[in-house]
Amino acid sequence: FCVKEAKGLQLLCEYLGWGIVVIVAPLQSVRAIETVGGGDDRQWLAFWIIFFLFSVIERFTLVVLSQLEYYYLFKLLVIVWLCFFEGAGRVYLR
Repeated sequence: FCVKEAKGLQLLCEYLGWGIVVIVAPLQSVRAIETVGGGDDRQWLAFWIIFFLFSVIERFTLVVLSQLEYYYLFKLLVIVWLCFFEGAGRVYLR
């Protein structure tokens, strides 16, 4: 088995996800560090922990996951939820 390469909409979702993780998340993390209070710090620390765990799991399961038609779209939606809807903070509090 081989990893199925993303094409079309899948590739766009993959690039958008990486754009959010590489540009938006670090900027928001720095902003959270510089603000008073800990709620936003918790959100971004939880985001990076969840993203790291997700990346490790993905590393070992990508052969199977890449075969799923909507995997890259689902991955993008999870990243957007974690970043823009305080999903990481909600996961942490549960």
